[in-house]
Amino acid sequence: MRTRRKSFPLIYAIIILITLIYFAFSMSKSIGLRNQKLEILSENRREISSLNNDIKNLKREINNADTIEFVEKVARDDLGMVKPREIVYIDKSKGSSFNLHRQN
Repeated sequence: MRTRRKSFPLIYAIIILITLIYFAFSMSKSIGLRNQKLEILSENRREISSLNNDIKNLKREINNADTIEFVEKVARDDLGMVKPREIVYIDKSKGSSFNLHRQN
């Protein structure tokens, strides 16, 4: 019987040790997963901030769409239009970009 009493505490110690090792691995996995989720959350917050800035810029552009300056900018940049009596100089080294010069 003496051997039985000594073996039980050893078995309990082994079971407790295995349980502690299991919980340690589980905790390390959980911490790693938490850090990964925090990084994803941080990236999403940066993207939301960037998208909010884009929205503000687009709203500002929409509000300015009724101004003469905006209409002129679109006509010049997007449509390649010029004002009457303006001379257009095309720099061949820069491609098809326009250099506008007013003639009075």
